[in-house]
Amino acid sequence: MTPYRYLFVLIATLFLSACVNLGGGTPETRHYLLDSVIDRQHEATDTGVDGLRQAIIAMAPLELAGYLDRPQVVIRIDGNRLHLADYDRWGEPLPEMMTRVLRENIVSLGQVEAIVDSHSPQAKKADAVLRVTIKRFEGVAGREAALAARYTVQDTEQRKILESRELKLTKELATGGPQALIDAMSRLLEELSFRMARDLASQVGKGKTGQQSQN
Repeated sequence: MTPYRYLFVLIATLFLSACVNLGGGTPETRHYLLDSVIDRQHEATDTGVDGLRQAIIAMAPLELAGYLDRPQVVIRIDGNRLHLADYDRWGEPLPEMMTRVLRENIVSLGQVEAIVDSHSPQAKKADAVLRVTIKRFEGVAGREAALAARYTVQDTEQRKILESRELKLTKELATGGPQALIDAMSRLLEELSFRMARDLASQVGKGKTGQQSQN
């Protein structure tokens, strides 16, 4: 390993380490939440996801890769080697937080009537079931954030799969430091939300439009 590469790996390893004060005190643990902020370029009037105003979507429990289901933010150092940031942690369980953010984003984008839990009584009125699997959601050696996901849209009446997609997304960090990583990860969820809202509008929205025209 060249000196430059060694230095790069070392910096990446320490990228989310806690700040230690000059007196050598106890490391400070920081906690982060993902944002549910929708960029203006993804507004429904510009994206064609306006057809979901009357739709009810049931969302199944989010499936998260086992290595991500932990309090620490995960950094991929090189290849298959991971760094768990002991002093940079999520402010709530990651599966629940990702589910909440995705639901808020999709509602904002597609203007759905509601996104409900697939196990709730309201799910009986749902027009479709959305299932999401997160395979990767991490920082990459201080350079970018990465997300890999699979999602399906299923018709509730005939149990037919209307849409199934695999996505791999990355977002470069605006600056150094853990906050830049969290911001980039929020933007990745925003992009995933936009893709799902667009497919929901395409597959479910057109059905709702047809029903409304018949009425």
